[in-house]
Amino acid sequence: MGRCGGLLVGFAALSLVIGGVLPAHAAPASEEVRCTPQSGREFARARPERVGLDSARLADALAFAASRNRLNVQVFRHNCLIGEGPTNAQTGNVAWNIWSSTKSVVALIAGIAWDRGKLDIAAPIDRYLPAGLGDAEHRAITVENLLTETSGLKIGALSEGLSGVIPIDPNSAVQALGMPLNNPPGTVFSYSQRNVDLLTYVLELAVGEPLQQFAQRELFDPLGIQRGDYYWARDRAGHTYGYA
Repeated sequence: MGRCGGLLVGFAALSLVIGGVLPAHAAPASEEVRCTPQSGREFARARPERVGLDSARLADALAFAASRNRLNVQVFRHNCLIGEGPTNAQTGNVAWNIWSSTKSVVALIAGIAWDRGKLDIAAPIDRYLPAGLGDAEHRAITVENLLTETSGLKIGALSEGLSGVIPIDPNSAVQALGMPLNNPPGTVFSYSQRNVDLLTYVLELAVGEPLQQFAQRELFDPLGIQRGDYYWARDRAGHTYGYA
C-alpha cells in the first residue's frame, strides 16, 4: 500500500514516545494546549513547549529517526502536529510501500465494520465464507484469530514474501484456506501474511462491497485522504492484500 501528499495512509507513520523529549520542568498537564481533531488535509499545529515537550530534544529525536531512514515523520501530541522530519518536504509526494503497516489499517477497517454492526469479531469465518470454500477446520477460525495472528495457519515464508514484492497470487484467500493448520486456532501467535489476506476477504464479504470502497468512504474520506493518494495492491482475483 503506498501513499503520497503528506498523508497518513501509505507512509510509515512514526510515533516518537521518548522520555528524553520532556523538558526538566514540564508544564502541568492541565495547562498544555489541546488541539481540536481535524478532518481534512491540514493539521492544527503547536510548538512542542505548548504541549509539554522540549523543541531541541524533539529536533534531535527527529534527526535520529531520519538517520535510520525514517524518511517521512510527523509527531503529534494532544491532536497537535508538533514536529516533522527534516526530509518531509522532499518525500511528501513520493509513494512508499509501507508493507505490514497496512495490517494496522486493516484492523481499523475491521473495527469500523464491527461498529457498523456488519462484523462479529468473535464469529467463525464460516459465517461469512461462501459454501464449499475451505474445510470445517479452516472455517472454524474466528475473525479475532485473524486479527491477532493466532489462526494456526502454517507460514509460507517464500510464497508470502514473493507476493509482498509482486502481487502475483491467483487468489490469496483461497491460498490461505489451503494452508495446513500447524496449531489449533486461538492457541499460538504466528506472524503471517496469509492471516490478514484472509481477513480482508472476510471483511469484503461481511460489508458486502469491495474492501477499498468501504475503506475509502468510512475511513479515508473523513480523514481527508483522497483515492488518488495511495495505491493498494490486489491479487489476480481482485481481492485486496492485507499487507501491501
